[in-house]
Amino acid sequence: MKLITCIRSPIGQKKRRDMIRSTWGKDFVSQGCEVFFILADSSGITKPIVKNDKIYTPGTDTHGDLTNRMIWLFRFLIQNKDFTHALIMDDDCSVNVELFMNSGWHEHDAWGNNNGGYLSGSAAVYSKDIIKKLNHAMCKDDLAIGSFLRSWKVPLCNSKGLVRPWPLKDENGKDTSLLPEGCAIQHYVRTPEQIFNNHKKLNS
Repeated sequence: MKLITCIRSPIGQKKRRDMIRSTWGKDFVSQGCEVFFILADSSGITKPIVKNDKIYTPGTDTHGDLTNRMIWLFRFLIQNKDFTHALIMDDDCSVNVELFMNSGWHEHDAWGNNNGGYLSGSAAVYSKDIIKKLNHAMCKDDLAIGSFLRSWKVPLCNSKGLVRPWPLKDENGKDTSLLPEGCAIQHYVRTPEQIFNNHKKLNS
């Protein structure tokens, strides 16, 4: 079993990337996982460029260009990486790495929050075999991936609350950045300080 953690990140979120490297990204590395960030490069490059733990793909640094970034990512993984599974996720998350690593994702071809027949894009795990198939199918939008997997009769393993792609609400109904107990990946953790505080709480 060999996991690669692939983190989509906007160009301007350097502080968030640096915090991830020193918190849950470091925890993934200590578990023997490779971690890298996927960023879009609008300078006119025609193929992915690797710089340390960053992979720059052709395209624009916009949310609307995420599908294009995923196309390049899947191709890059198949052509350049040795792995059994890939966790593909956003950078605005907190992660309980120990809980995630023991959650059983490696027993499945497609694992995450099953949102009406597709795995929510904030964080999902795919086996190498599935990534190979999706690489040939080309379109990498979350909804399209769900359609492909259903047509191939690949079960979507629901993470049963371990991945939460929605903001967590406090008792007053306001969004909170807390990583709750029993949750492996919490989406919508926006600031480096929030990521740090969640990591500190886990390790206190």
